[in-house]
Amino acid sequence: MSDKFDGFTIFTWICAGIMFMLVGICILSLPLMLLWNWLMPYLFGLPTIDIFQAVGIGALSHILFGNTNSIISQSGKGHKKGSKKSLLFD
Repeated sequence: MSDKFDGFTIFTWICAGIMFMLVGICILSLPLMLLWNWLMPYLFGLPTIDIFQAVGIGALSHILFGNTNSIISQSGKGHKKGSKKSLLFD
């Protein structure tokens, strides 16, 4: 099997994919950094952050709060609309 694919080696495609992911992560973290630097120092006296700290805050918030849709959908299971059961004594 040849290690060439349309003139590029597989290593070049892997490096390009990694670079594309890193650029995408930085672009998605840019609004977080800008909002933090605009609001937090003036409201709470916190320091400004750079793009790498914004990536870290975004990753931490995704770990802590990222999967809330499944929690919300699971809380409604078993409770039928129009049921006379109390929510306190289920």
